[in-house]
Amino acid sequence: MKKVILSAAALLCGAVMVAQSNTSDVLSQGDGNGSTVSQTGMTNDSDVDQIGNDNISEMTQSGTDNSSDIDQIGANGGISNDASVEQEGLGNSSTLMQNGTFNEGDIYQEGDNNNAHAIQGWGWGDRNVSETVQVGNDNDSQQRQAGDDNENYVTQEGDDNDSWARQNGDFNFSGIFQVGNENDSEINQIGDNNRAENVQLGNNNISDIAQTGDGNYGGAGQGVNYGGISPSDDNISYIDQTGDYNNALTFQVGNKNGSKVKQSGDGNESDVDQEGNKNRSKVKQRGDGNESDVDQDGNRNRSKVVQIGDDHTSIVTQNGFAVNMSDVRQKGLGHMSTVNQQGDTNNSWVAQTGDTHVSDVQQLGDMNTSTVTQSN
Repeated sequence: MKKVILSAAALLCGAVMVAQSNTSDVLSQGDGNGSTVSQTGMTNDSDVDQIGNDNISEMTQSGTDNSSDIDQIGANGGISNDASVEQEGLGNSSTLMQNGTFNEGDIYQEGDNNNAHAIQGWGWGDRNVSETVQVGNDNDSQQRQAGDDNENYVTQEGDDNDSWARQNGDFNFSGIFQVGNENDSEINQIGDNNRAENVQLGNNNISDIAQTGDGNYGGAGQGVNYGGISPSDDNISYIDQTGDYNNALTFQVGNKNGSKVKQSGDGNESDVDQEGNKNRSKVKQRGDGNESDVDQDGNRNRSKVVQIGDDHTSIVTQNGFAVNMSDVRQKGLGHMSTVNQQGDTNNSWVAQTGDTHVSDVQQLGDMNTSTVTQSN
């Protein structure tokens, strides 16, 4: 009887030991590479490959079924790269690949079923920085950087958030900060010295920034504006810029607001600030040195600005409970349009073609209508 009990205990112990087995693989080639791996829990898996001189990696995993892969390899050996991964929870996955010299990568994940993937210097790149922090469940982060001296930072707190950041060039910066659930953020930058920032506080928000050229800035804040922080839901922001030294900034506070900005040329500026619910703004600028400022406060306001040519200025301000509409179209050179509507259900249409026209529309009260057409 004792033999039967002991045999059963031995089988149970063996099953427990198998369930708790972690796996770690480390490969280092070159001089002065260092790697530290610490795993606690069950069925965690880690893989580290380092080829070159003086690369450093540190990996810590605690929990169950986490997996991590660190690769620091260059065509001639990656030199002096630094990688750090820390994961706590269940079923988290991370990949950190660095190709080049003096790159720094850091991934921290806490929760369950999070995924982080970061690649720096594919082809070859130097002095890039990548940092990912995810706290919650089922979050996903994807980062790609090609070139030199780029920086990319992602922070996601909550559940089911997604982020994607791609930078190709030199001295670019991208930052994504999301707090809430089911937010989606994407940044794509091609060129040099571009900067993009997405901040989303709330749930089900979408923000997309695409920039091609040099020295551009794109920023989107949803659930945050000049007045402070107010978590918001179901907002959408798109910024698309092509050219050099363009600037676009969008703030949305409230629910179900939408903003779209498209700029092509050099030195254009767009500022959109919407507070309330179900507001819509569209800005399209093509040319050089154009400026657009849209400020909407209330519900269901609509603004559209189209400027083609150079050195146009459009200012739209709409404050009211509901359903003000403004449409501004300027084509040519050096036009100026100001629209100010205070009240409800006001409508304004402005169309200017030619050179250096000026339009000023001021409507106070409800259900006013104004149409301005100027050409030469």
